[in-house]
Amino acid sequence: MSIADHGWRGRGRIRAARYHGTFVLRLWRVGTRAGKLKQEIAAFFRSDYHGQRPSAGPMRVRIWIVGEAQGGRQPRFDVDNVAKACLDALTGAVWLDDSQVQCLSVVKLPPGQGREANALYLAIDKLGGDPADRAAELGALLSAIDGAPQNG
Repeated sequence: MSIADHGWRGRGRIRAARYHGTFVLRLWRVGTRAGKLKQEIAAFFRSDYHGQRPSAGPMRVRIWIVGEAQGGRQPRFDVDNVAKACLDALTGAVWLDDSQVQCLSVVKLPPGQGREANALYLAIDKLGGDPADRAAELGALLSAIDGAPQNG
């Protein structure tokens, strides 16, 4: 991701920004159909953000889902479906393959406090540091559990 920092770019329901090495996507009025989401994101990169080139190396993706989806009977966002659709849609635009995503978080939030309903926000950056440091967190957790008293 070598494009310099900039404010929001894009003309439609999808906008992109870059800030201190983090690539941010904002998608408004999002529905629940993964295929349509993938098509819209791909079209955005072809027309409004065509300077983006896929990066190599490990990536971190944070997704915030605000409110519920539009259309249909009781539409809702399932975090696993949203994550999969976003990762697939960004393959070839942000990364070479979605297997590069080594850290993923998805959070659902209510609308308000400056967040528009029926929206997705994605923050994507290269995952730095030593993989051993990331593994140390799991090691510490497992050690704490193994050392905890058994209740049962």
